[in-house]
Amino acid sequence: MKVATLTKYLVLSLLFYTCPCTGGSRTAPTLAAGQTKLLWQIGKADNNTAEFALGPDRSNQYSVTFPRDALFVAGQSDPKQDWPYIQPGPADLWAGSKSHTFTILFGVKNAPSTGDCALVLDFVDTHSSKPPKMQIKINEASFIRELPKGAGDPSAFGEVEKGREHRCIIEFPARVIEAGTNTITITSLTGSWILYDYVSLRTPVVVETGHVGATTKLLDVHTQPFLVERSGKLCQPVMASVLHLGEPVEATVTVKGSKPVKQLLKSGYKVIEGLAPLVTKPTQVEVDVKVAGRSIDKRTVTIKPVRKWEVYLLHHSHVDIGYTHVQTEVERKHWGYFEQVIELARKSADYPPGSRFKWNVEVLWAVDSYLKQASKEKREEFIDAVKKGWIKLDALYGNELTALCRPEELIRLVDYAQKLRQRYDLTINSAMITDVPGYTWGIVPVLAQSGVKYFSVGPNRGHRIGYTLSSWGDKPFYWQSPSGKHSILCWVAGEGYSFFHAGRLDAGRLFNYLKRLESSKYPYDMLQVRYSIGGDNGPPDPGLSDFVKNWNEKYAYPKLVVSTASEMCREFERRYAGRIPKVRGDFTPYWEDGAGSSARETSMNRAAAERLVQADTLWAMLNPARYPAEDFYNAWREVILYDEHTWGAHCSISQPDSDFTKAQWKIKQAFALDGDTRSRKLLKDAFAEHRTKAKKIVAVDVFNTCSWPRTDLVVLPKDWKLAGDTVRDDGGKRVLSQRLSTGELAFLGDDVPPIGAKRFIFDADSPPKIIEQVVGGAPEFKLFYFCKYRTSDELKQVVRGQFATKLFNRKGKSTKVRDYTVSSNPAANQLIVRCKIREDIEAVLELLQAVDVPSFAAKRPTFYAGQTRAFDFDKTRSQDAELTNSRIALTVDKKTGAIVSLKWKKLKADMVNRKNGMGLNDYFYVAGRNPKDPQRNGPVKINVKEHGPLVASLLIESDAPGCHKLSREVRLIAGLDRVDIINIIDKQKIYKQEGVHLAFAFNVPKGMMRIDTPWAVVRPELDQLPGACKNYFTVQRWVDVSSVRSPKDNADYGVTWATVDAPLIEVGAITNDPRGGVGWIKKLEPSTTLYSYVMNNYWETNYKASQEGPTTFRYSIRPHRGFDSGKASKFGIERSQPLIVVPVDKNAPLRSSILTVEPAGVIVTAFKPADVGKAWIVRLFNASGRPAKTRIIWAKPAPKNVWLSNLAEEKVAEITGPVEMAAYEILTLRVPRR
Repeated sequence: MKVATLTKYLVLSLLFYTCPCTGGSRTAPTLAAGQTKLLWQIGKADNNTAEFALGPDRSNQYSVTFPRDALFVAGQSDPKQDWPYIQPGPADLWAGSKSHTFTILFGVKNAPSTGDCALVLDFVDTHSSKPPKMQIKINEASFIRELPKGAGDPSAFGEVEKGREHRCIIEFPARVIEAGTNTITITSLTGSWILYDYVSLRTPVVVETGHVGATTKLLDVHTQPFLVERSGKLCQPVMASVLHLGEPVEATVTVKGSKPVKQLLKSGYKVIEGLAPLVTKPTQVEVDVKVAGRSIDKRTVTIKPVRKWEVYLLHHSHVDIGYTHVQTEVERKHWGYFEQVIELARKSADYPPGSRFKWNVEVLWAVDSYLKQASKEKREEFIDAVKKGWIKLDALYGNELTALCRPEELIRLVDYAQKLRQRYDLTINSAMITDVPGYTWGIVPVLAQSGVKYFSVGPNRGHRIGYTLSSWGDKPFYWQSPSGKHSILCWVAGEGYSFFHAGRLDAGRLFNYLKRLESSKYPYDMLQVRYSIGGDNGPPDPGLSDFVKNWNEKYAYPKLVVSTASEMCREFERRYAGRIPKVRGDFTPYWEDGAGSSARETSMNRAAAERLVQADTLWAMLNPARYPAEDFYNAWREVILYDEHTWGAHCSISQPDSDFTKAQWKIKQAFALDGDTRSRKLLKDAFAEHRTKAKKIVAVDVFNTCSWPRTDLVVLPKDWKLAGDTVRDDGGKRVLSQRLSTGELAFLGDDVPPIGAKRFIFDADSPPKIIEQVVGGAPEFKLFYFCKYRTSDELKQVVRGQFATKLFNRKGKSTKVRDYTVSSNPAANQLIVRCKIREDIEAVLELLQAVDVPSFAAKRPTFYAGQTRAFDFDKTRSQDAELTNSRIALTVDKKTGAIVSLKWKKLKADMVNRKNGMGLNDYFYVAGRNPKDPQRNGPVKINVKEHGPLVASLLIESDAPGCHKLSREVRLIAGLDRVDIINIIDKQKIYKQEGVHLAFAFNVPKGMMRIDTPWAVVRPELDQLPGACKNYFTVQRWVDVSSVRSPKDNADYGVTWATVDAPLIEVGAITNDPRGGVGWIKKLEPSTTLYSYVMNNYWETNYKASQEGPTTFRYSIRPHRGFDSGKASKFGIERSQPLIVVPVDKNAPLRSSILTVEPAGVIVTAFKPADVGKAWIVRLFNASGRPAKTRIIWAKPAPKNVWLSNLAEEKVAEITGPVEMAAYEILTLRVPRR
């Protein structure tokens, strides 16, 4: 071709680049009517993809079916066989993350000299966020087209009616077409997939169709990152890609300086390998391709040095407990895989090392059930395969959403691995996790203390993974624990786990991968590749060992090694230990947000985990010899399986009401329901022998399962038949109590000893009663007070004496109590007081309750302005939506229902930041994905629900978007310095994307936020690994916001916020869904505002599409002075592990405190009988955030010795004195019982 002509084509290409493509219509090309004709067309103009290869929904088979992309010969090829419905782009991990070229060959008899042609590319859809840039070449003419965004994924999976049609028309001079064979290539340069409707070419009418004649073309010359050995020397292959059409012919490829290589060419693509000598620096060589002895093309290629790669293949099946099939069917599939892999390993046992079949059991869920149901012979065969190294067991029970796990639950995640190790004398020193992106920091000490050294991570390759792979893919690191005392080698597979879901092991994908690593300056010669085929829950590959054996015989490098995670990491560590970086921080997870799609069950599961910890403690206290270890194991199993990442069916969003989706959710939901049931039974059984059999309850023991003294509200069910409503402790002291509006009896359990109990007695004293009535047109209040410790006459004199002289401070005014009368009924020991003013009658009652105790002479009542003290009124009212007790005063906004003022009386500051018009417990609803304009609740109705003297609360009711009803109760408790919040969201069933958020805008100047996670405290941004999720965080029990005035964290004041039911928060703003315009946050700015992210349905698969009905969300807020990590931890635990009440016989022995721990910042997180042997297991956690010299103080008789233990509850080393604990360190002790 002449240079001038070529230049003209390039100019035309640039001109055509500016021409817009059309979309959404069936407009014909803009050529003059009657001057062109349709030369050929691929497909039909029907907005359907079914007529194409793989159509309409088998994109997952693309790489296998079209390893060299599509070649279509007009007039000869069949669209159903030769033209895929989908063309991937470089952004498509499932197709190799590379450009793809579709080629069309067509013949014409005559070369037109005038006129115009039009190539029409009609697309059913393009990718919704990453549409491709396409290069279209027609012979030597090149055109670039940027395609617009399409509608989304459904069209690619068969729902073509949901696509967004787009047509691209390329007009070009007819002289571009040549007589004979012409070539059109369509290449995706950037972006993702397109879906074809049809491709057609219109030409001048004079053009006649011809046959594609015999031809041979050199398409490409390139090198690959592998070496072969010839005559004892390493050589580098040079690959010549040749297209041949016609009869078979011999081709010769000669790399200058090497011997020629001959190949017989048949019609189609052929890659011929020439050989070049090994190079140590980039070297240019000439490649000559001859056909039938005649040179058809010469190219120059640069050969670069090739590393001696070793690729470790970890063959496994990704365990989704559901998703692809109903859970029970998935379980049976994996049972079958175990037996298949034993046979495959047996057949390859004599193969060379590295090619023998090995199977990584990703998680142990299916192993657990398999060994239970297997015959003795099958069980022994399985264990023998494990011991031979054919099957490798990894430590985790499931692919967990680790940040959802309670601390003890995280430990139970490796419990079954410990049992297997002990029972069968196995080594389990590695763990795998798959699909899930991000892992809570506390997984590090748990794995390390269970004997796990290596952590192989194979995340999803693209779906909602944020920066997981871009930050950590193929970048092994030592992940250090929060205490700094433990570390594990963590290796995130750069291609995730699904690299081969769309096919088997092949050279093309491996070589492209190695090239990418080389260009990224990957520093190691070893590589981890997860090998999982056939999709999730896929089978073993029976051809793997043969493939690897043949590969290693053909190629010197890269060597392929069929391996286990343990073997791979051990070898990697041996070679590179000194070069592996060490990091500390939280790999904040990305997928835990899905738990908000089933908020009620998530709350239930959180409670079940806490209840099991408390049940453990009660069994240790009351009946350790009969501890039901197997029942606890089964209960924990249910809890763990709910927090496992598989929530439901793959079609849970697109087909939420299908039988398939419903069947899977029923099983998933049952994990939470069964965990709840089992945990309640274990708790009840723990004190069964301690509980009274009497019908009328005279006494209760209040158990404190924590390792520090506690004072808290105790609430008794309304259906308990009590001897009376008067409550006294075992010393005879009267305890403040109150019948709640629900009929429950509440009292203050004061100073309950650690890991011990305190007894409270009931008698039939009648509670105070106040009646409001109208006398002579004016209100009058009458108090009936039944005296307990003093006579009615004696108390009458007290009232008269006190109120004749005492000034009562009422709403800022000092006044005497006036217009009252007092009388007594000695026979009934009853005092009767009448007052005209409501506050006066309340003051009288408070006085009486303060002095009617044995030590009344030493007590004097104190009155506070603005108190709400209304009890048993027939009519109630709030005092300007305010609540107060001796420590806290708060105000609720009458329009929004949020708390707009919260004052701790030790400070002048208001804890609520009103600058942005928000408060605390402020409702926000996002309809859709974009959080730009969240909706608030409707008008509120505020009523007093509980009137005191112990509990005072306001009930705020309203309509709210997304809800049938929104109910919020704000509560204060006498003597406690916290605010309790009880929200009930009665959710509407909505399938459209939505999110529900509750804002808490705290006013803490220069506040630093700290988040409680399992076994760690995380400061957003500061304590997060690169690549961690920052759109939302998963909270264990508390978040603290405290002022920081100096680098030493000297804080002025702060607030600790505890969440009982909802685990997710957002920091600073609603940042829920990255697809709603927020994106994945790279840097999080400091904030003292958090949002409790309680509900959503933003996922496109797996999680729930909607939720309906009432769900409770409880929170507590505690103001404080400087930040104290230990106190924050205790506060969070107290809110999630309540005092436990057991009806007992009045004279039964009382379980005294068993132990306490010093210093105060070290807490007992688990106290249980050992699963095996006569011993207690004590788990300590240094929550203080600083080193501590720790000792346990035992009740007499103290244990003779104490042993340091591992998580398998085995003795490790004897402890003879205080133990030095690092900040946030976990220690497990084994203590023999007497």
